[in-house]
Amino acid sequence: MQSLKQALNPRQWWTVALTAIALILLTLINAPSSPQSTGSSYGKTPEGYGAWYEYMEKSGATIDRLRKPNNSEFFNANTKNTTFIQIAIDNTSFIGQSINTNWIEKGNRWIIIGADRSTNKKAQATKASFTSQPNTIVGPIKIDTTRRFIKTKTATNTDISIDRQEEPLIQDNYGALIMKRTLGKGELIYIIPQFIAANAYQSNPGNFKYLSTLVKNDRIWIDEYLHGYRDIEAAKEEGKGSVFEFLAQTPIIILFTQFLIGISVLIYGKNWRFGQVKTIEPPPINNSLAYIQAMAGILQKANSTDFVIETLSKAEITKLQRTLGLTAAPQDPATIIKLWTQKTGRSPRELEQIFNALNRHQKLSEAELSKWLTQLQNIAVQKPK
Repeated sequence: MQSLKQALNPRQWWTVALTAIALILLTLINAPSSPQSTGSSYGKTPEGYGAWYEYMEKSGATIDRLRKPNNSEFFNANTKNTTFIQIAIDNTSFIGQSINTNWIEKGNRWIIIGADRSTNKKAQATKASFTSQPNTIVGPIKIDTTRRFIKTKTATNTDISIDRQEEPLIQDNYGALIMKRTLGKGELIYIIPQFIAANAYQSNPGNFKYLSTLVKNDRIWIDEYLHGYRDIEAAKEEGKGSVFEFLAQTPIIILFTQFLIGISVLIYGKNWRFGQVKTIEPPPINNSLAYIQAMAGILQKANSTDFVIETLSKAEITKLQRTLGLTAAPQDPATIIKLWTQKTGRSPRELEQIFNALNRHQKLSEAELSKWLTQLQNIAVQKPK
């Protein structure tokens, strides 16, 4: 952490802070339109059902997630011994209004967790304690709610359940917590506690086990369409099959805000990377090269080609002598030319032009000097055989 503080200057700290604030604001803006966590089997938060889903998989149950609407072809199939579970996002979402009773009557089970029933008689808040531990077939389970299905009175002042076709599976002195209705060969089950087997209840194994007893040995499907998840076919039907279709349905103010914040951060921070700004140091000065360049400029202005020819010729001829196996002491040009011709097999005229230019002591034009330098370079770089 100390090294990070040293690596960032105050301006960059402001850039990081503004970016963090922008991300937090965008998260808060978009949070209400993201219901995927509460009640979803994908959710890893306390109100999600991801742990119960994994518990069922480990127990060997055949369980999957359904990302199709309730009126899809899935419910038109001739199935039986199948359980469909809907887990409410909140207590006011009446997800049971589209119950497919025909599908239930074929011998299937429909379980609604956390939502009121789609009848005129809804669950009501009572004077019951918020936390209770009613006994079940698997032992005590933990319930956190004051809501109950309230019993009514007959003309003879006798208690009856809300519906004679229903039977309570769990109840106390204040009313029923879980009700079951038989429809044909199937069952419709209402569970008031929204989080009866949510991730927050992993320390209460009875809750997970009790919910698993309700599905028995059925083929199990969890409704994830309710929580915003769509398969490819459902997404296409709703016009959400591509990025462009998604953007077309996204409020323009959100896109504009994200774009504006991103551009502002980049402009303010100048797109700097983390770390101290490193200045580019000038390359070290080569004194010899600087001297040569200065001398070349003077000679060019003075048109002193004879000096250039004499200096370079002597240096290159001395180098050539060493390559041919001769000493560095001045040698007769004829001897050098003869030995060079013998060992390279090239025309002696090439080397004679170099010596002739050296002996003339006359000024050359820039074009002639350039041609001579090329000849000199070719002689120097060609090593004898």
